[in-house]
Amino acid sequence: MGYFDKEELYSYKQLDSVFQGHPDMKKSSYIDFSSGSLGQGLSVGVGKALAIDYMET
Repeated sequence: MGYFDKEELYSYKQLDSVFQGHPDMKKSSYIDFSSGSLGQGLSVGVGKALAIDYMET
C-alpha cells in the first residue's frame, strides 16, 4: 500500500524502530494513536466508529 518501505520490516522489535512493538504515533504518520495494553486498540476503534457515526447524523 506504500505506507512504509519494506526494508523497515527488518527492524521489527528493535529499539527506536517504527515496529518496535507498541504503536507509536510520534514515529510514523500512519498511526493514529499510541497504545500499550492489549485490548486498548479495540476501545479506541469503537470510540472512533461511534464518533464518526455521531458526526454523520
